[in-house]
Amino acid sequence: MNRTEILHVSDCLDGGVPAVIDTLLSRDGSQALFLGELRADLNQRHLCTCIPDYERTFHPIKFFKFLLVLRARIKEFDPKIIHLHSSYAGLLGVLAALGLKLPVIYSPHASPMMMPAPSMKLRIIRRLEKITSMLARCVIACSKDEAAYFGGKTRVITIPNGVPDRVIRVFEELLQKNAGFTYDIIGIGRDSEQKDLEQFSNIAELVLQQLPNARIAWLGAAGRAGLSDKVTWLGYVSEHEVEQVLSQSQIFLATSQYEGFSVASIKAGIAGCQLVLRNTPGTRALILDGTPGVLFHLPEECAARIVPLIRDGLPITARVHQGRLTAQNYSQDLQIRRTEILYKEFL
Repeated sequence: MNRTEILHVSDCLDGGVPAVIDTLLSRDGSQALFLGELRADLNQRHLCTCIPDYERTFHPIKFFKFLLVLRARIKEFDPKIIHLHSSYAGLLGVLAALGLKLPVIYSPHASPMMMPAPSMKLRIIRRLEKITSMLARCVIACSKDEAAYFGGKTRVITIPNGVPDRVIRVFEELLQKNAGFTYDIIGIGRDSEQKDLEQFSNIAELVLQQLPNARIAWLGAAGRAGLSDKVTWLGYVSEHEVEQVLSQSQIFLATSQYEGFSVASIKAGIAGCQLVLRNTPGTRALILDGTPGVLFHLPEECAARIVPLIRDGLPITARVHQGRLTAQNYSQDLQIRRTEILYKEFL
């Protein structure tokens, strides 16, 4: 196997993390190693290798077994830099790389330290992440919120996520067509406690009390999970369909308890959606960075802000302006350039 300059390692097999890795794989000399069978539909799928029969575990014997397997695969790739993505792959990766004299970069993509109401298991994971950050040469936070959780001697830089130029062009074209709205409110994300589909449903019901004909949908969950029957469940769809739905949605509503930096919210901003984001770490990042939008704490507050937004609408000129502003600040090229500056320190 020819030597790889950058080896990306992750055990996140779908969602936002593979999307970010897909962006970084556009850099020449990059490969990705996924712990488990990759489920995400990536443009750079040909640059991805999977380790089958992997499971996320802290059982000492199984953990050590996977550590040895990962160490062997790292040696096969013989990279110049290892870039680890997500907390579990981060810990496994820094331990597997010990003694190999390779610089390690760690991207948490929503650090466990951002998660609310930690259980005993989560407290242990937080302590283990401190080991990861101490052994890594650098931590890349994708939002200012995430960066704030790392302190001490850990070197932390903030590089927000970006969206491919192709996607930006698609949204520009769809905005120009101005086909009207299919949905008044759209939410995106997998069916997990983090995304808080129950709060999304509560807000939807409050809005529907005032606007009975409001069209509200959720995109991306494998099942209805905590979704109300009053919310249209769209399930998993292709990236092309995601782009179509966002461009025809008036409001993007994010109810996550925390995020690293949501790629979905960036896409929604580029699509010209009005942004309504929960005021929680990382979820609020796009608005804190200067993109127009509404932050909220409580469902009642959120519904009260959304109703006039639906009634008044947003002129197409304002939607186009917001789309271009978001695209300018969160393009794939900008993310790659910022990351490349860091890579060059170690190449």
